[in-house]
Amino acid sequence: MLKTLVWQPSSVDPNASTPTGPGNVPVVQELADVTEISDILASGNSCVWLDLVGATPEELALIQEEFSLHPLAIEDAARQAQRPKLEEYDDTYFMVVFAIEMNQGLVRVGNVFEVAEAEPPPRKFGWLEGTPFHLHEVDLFIGSHFLITSHSVPLPVIDKVWKRWASQPGPIESGTGTITYRVLDAIVDEFFPVLDGIVEEVEELEQRLFTQVQKGAKNNDLRALFRIKRDLLQLRRVLGPERDAVLALSRQDIPLFDRRVTFYFQDVYDHIARLTDSLDVYQDMLTNALESYLSLVSNNLNEVMKTLTSVTVMFMVPTLIAGIYGMNFKLMPELEMELGYPFALTLMIGSAVALFIYFRRREWI
Repeated sequence: MLKTLVWQPSSVDPNASTPTGPGNVPVVQELADVTEISDILASGNSCVWLDLVGATPEELALIQEEFSLHPLAIEDAARQAQRPKLEEYDDTYFMVVFAIEMNQGLVRVGNVFEVAEAEPPPRKFGWLEGTPFHLHEVDLFIGSHFLITSHSVPLPVIDKVWKRWASQPGPIESGTGTITYRVLDAIVDEFFPVLDGIVEEVEELEQRLFTQVQKGAKNNDLRALFRIKRDLLQLRRVLGPERDAVLALSRQDIPLFDRRVTFYFQDVYDHIARLTDSLDVYQDMLTNALESYLSLVSNNLNEVMKTLTSVTVMFMVPTLIAGIYGMNFKLMPELEMELGYPFALTLMIGSAVALFIYFRRREWI
């Protein structure tokens, strides 16, 4: 499925069929016939945004012909599963980024996410099993007068930018730089709520782990800890290369965009840099929390073993005395003593009490 927006200056040919707008405000309309795109771009005074959802080979071949796209870029868009990158093909740039979407197919059970009983239709790409979000690849073909966004499933973040641009387009003089910035900025900003939710969960998890050291952490808490570490790693693997790609856009050496527009890409780069720095910090926090928890558990285990060892030694001496006087030898002087039995009991109790006092003073018990 594809849809196309065309915006052009209001001062168009009065004989043309396109409507006119007041002043210098660009006129925006949806294009029904995609085969007209090449003619519109040839005029040189219009810009096109084409959004492609679940592209078929026929649709990719069509946009390749209409926009004169490089075959290698089309091949990457068809295969999906690309890493974030920015590649230059003559007068066109091919960019891969990832959009994030909350996973509606999971429900929270205790402290972990489990699959809901009534699952929504599965997503074709971007599925991260056991995580509260999806990652979806978005391919961008960027030209001086066109922008193509291609993704496997409908994305609310793209739809929001589409509706906003249709009602409030940017200046035609900026070409596709402004709309490219808006798309990238909206995609990156969607990561912040997800990261905030992960941060809250990390703080709650830390508190639960350290309060449950004495009685042991629940399996759900440990599962949640390792799941969060995996989530942060997945986000880091996406945002790291994506930061490098946006940095290339912000260097002001791309001839497609007006220099004034490239300053906006620096803002997107700052947002991604803040996300990646936060991910690194929270990964360290989780690692430190796990190491601290394991240290406390190990220390607690040592305390328990010390107590059990002390109790064992306390009963070892009385057991030794009972074993000696329980031997079946006839010539044992203590067996003929009138107070032999009370003497043995007193000796056993006294040794146990003495060892108890000794260990108590050393705080082993």
